[in-house]
Amino acid sequence: MIRKSEWLLTFSLLSLLFSLFVIAKLQSGTLDQSEVPPIPMVKIEILGSVSKPGEYLVEKGSPLRAAIQKAKPTPFANLREFDLAQPVEASQVLELRELSEIVVTVDGALEQITQLRLPPKTRVCQIKRQLSLLPEADLAQFKSRRYLKDGEKITIPFQVVDKKS
Repeated sequence: MIRKSEWLLTFSLLSLLFSLFVIAKLQSGTLDQSEVPPIPMVKIEILGSVSKPGEYLVEKGSPLRAAIQKAKPTPFANLREFDLAQPVEASQVLELRELSEIVVTVDGALEQITQLRLPPKTRVCQIKRQLSLLPEADLAQFKSRRYLKDGEKITIPFQVVDKKS
């Protein structure tokens, strides 16, 4: 019975022989490199709310997300305007605009789940006044000065009550 280690050794030797064969054919010129078709590229120009505006080459058929990521969109770039999964088929110019508002969903220690429409660059500490908090809500989360993100979901925790009898 052949062991796994013997199969692994056999496979490794065959792979090495095949690699040497291909290298020899490439060097002798008998294997035509032009048989491999070139990958079609598409030029996309990305402007607006990005860190690196400019022209980018992407493979035809790749998702639009790949091209936009190359330009490094800013945190408040409005990506909702584009179908990021759509394949890129032709050259195009994209202009990313800043978001005019962000949508944040807040749940947890509230009277009801709330969806807030806020201006971009709103901080967590700024939304407390807009919520109907329950008396047992833990307010420590509202000390954060970080920016809220579009589509973010925030859960307000309940205070932990130590019951000592």
